[in-house]
Amino acid sequence: MLFPLTSAAVIACILAAYGHDERRSPLVLALAAWGASLLLASPIIFKYAVDYSIRTDAFVATCLSAATVAYLLFRRAPRPAPSTYVHRTREIRILKLLGVAGALGCLLLLADAHATNGLQFSLSYLLDNVGTIRTDQFEGLASGVDRGLVGTLGGLVAPCAVLSVIGAVRLGREGGQAVRWLGIVNFALVAAVSLLVFAGRATIVNLALLVLVSLFVSGRRLSPLRPRTLAVGALLLVCAWYFATGWFGTREDHPNTLVILQGTQRAELRPWIAGIVARDESAGLAAVSVGYFASPLPTLAFYMQQRPTPGPYYGAYSYPLPARVLGTVRGTWTRDEWYAIRQDIYAPIESQNYFGNVWSTWLRDLLVDFGFVGAIMFCGLFGAFMAWARNRYELTGALHYHYLEVTACFSLGFGAFTSFLFDPFVALPFFFALAVMFAVRPSTSAPIRRRALTGYGLGP
Repeated sequence: MLFPLTSAAVIACILAAYGHDERRSPLVLALAAWGASLLLASPIIFKYAVDYSIRTDAFVATCLSAATVAYLLFRRAPRPAPSTYVHRTREIRILKLLGVAGALGCLLLLADAHATNGLQFSLSYLLDNVGTIRTDQFEGLASGVDRGLVGTLGGLVAPCAVLSVIGAVRLGREGGQAVRWLGIVNFALVAAVSLLVFAGRATIVNLALLVLVSLFVSGRRLSPLRPRTLAVGALLLVCAWYFATGWFGTREDHPNTLVILQGTQRAELRPWIAGIVARDESAGLAAVSVGYFASPLPTLAFYMQQRPTPGPYYGAYSYPLPARVLGTVRGTWTRDEWYAIRQDIYAPIESQNYFGNVWSTWLRDLLVDFGFVGAIMFCGLFGAFMAWARNRYELTGALHYHYLEVTACFSLGFGAFTSFLFDPFVALPFFFALAVMFAVRPSTSAPIRRRALTGYGLGP
C-alpha cells in the first residue's frame, strides 16, 4: 500500500534534518524508521484489503512534519557532547543505586510470579512450557488483581534496571567495574522478567532497541570484528530463533500463516512468496514477523476509516501513569479504567471481525487520546522536547539528558510501528530520569573535563 504524501514528507524531513543536524541525529534515525515502515508497506510482499485514505496519508505526513519543524526550530548548532562533567561522580553513585534497585526489583517480580503461579523456573525455558507461562502470567496481569506488596514493589523499582543498562553502555569504562557489571546483570534480569514473568518478547526487545539508539545518538559503535562481540551477537541470534519458534506455536490461536495474516493484518501474501511459505513453516513464521512491521500504516488507514473514532481520552491511554496519579488525586481512578479504554479503542477493528490488539503506529494512540488536531500539536511539542534533550545532553554530557533523548528517539522512531509508552519498563525510567535531573542539578557554567570514550567492547 502506497502513501505518497507521507513518503514525500519523510524524504523532505530527512533531508532537512540531515542538512541542519549532525550525522548521528536522533531525528534522522526516527524518520528513517518511518521510511522503513513505508518501504515494508509497499505492495511487494503483501496485498492489503484496505482502501487508500488521503485523510490518513495527510495526517501522518502532517504529524511527522510538525515534529521535524519543531525539532529544527529548537535545535542549537551541533557540538561534540562531553564525556565527563563536574557532577559525574554523583551521577555514578546514583546510577549504582538505580542498578541495585533494578536488580532487586526484577528478583522481586520473579519471586512474586513463582509464589503466585508456582512456576518451575528451572523448566521454564523449555518451549513446551511457554504456553503455560503466557496463560498464567497474562491472565494474572490482565485481570487487575492486586499482586501484593512484593509484586507491587518489584514492579515499581524493576524499571530502574533499564537506566542501569543505558548508563553502563553510555559510560563504558568511565563508569567503573561496578556500573558495567550491574548493567550486564540487569540486562539478563530484564530478559528473565520479559520471558518468565510477562511471557513475551516486548520488554527485552524494547531494552535492546534503547541500547542501539543510545549507541547511535552518542556517536559510538560496536566493533563487529572483535571475538567477544561476535560471540554475543551469535548467542542473541540463536536465542531469538529458539524462542521465536516456540512463541509462534503458543501465542497464536491458529498456526496457519494465511489465517494469522488475514485476522491480524488484513493481508494476503503475493504469489511469489505464497509458494515458499506453503513449502516451509519457517518461511511462514518469517512472513508473520515481517507483517508486524509492514502492516501498521495500512492498519492505521483501516482504523481511521471506521466511524466513530474513539476518544478523546486526553492521554489516559498513551500515558496511563500520569493519568492514574491525576485520577487518584481527583478520586476518579479505578483499577479497570485503562483496560476499559483499551477495549473501546479495539472496538472499531473487532467490530469488523478482526483481532483488535494489532500494531497501528503510535499515531493511532495519539489520535484517540487527543483527536486529529491535538495529535499534530502533540507531535510538534514532542519534536521540541527531543531537541531540548539533545541540546542539554550536548551541553552537559549528563546521563539523564541522554536517556531522555534516547527515549524520545525510540518513541518517535518505533512509533512507526506501535507504541510502548504504556509499558512500565519504558515509561517509569523516563520519569526516573526526570527525577535524577532535579537531584543532580548540573552546572553548565562549570568547566567540563573532556576525555575520550572507550567502553566494554565499544569503540570511540
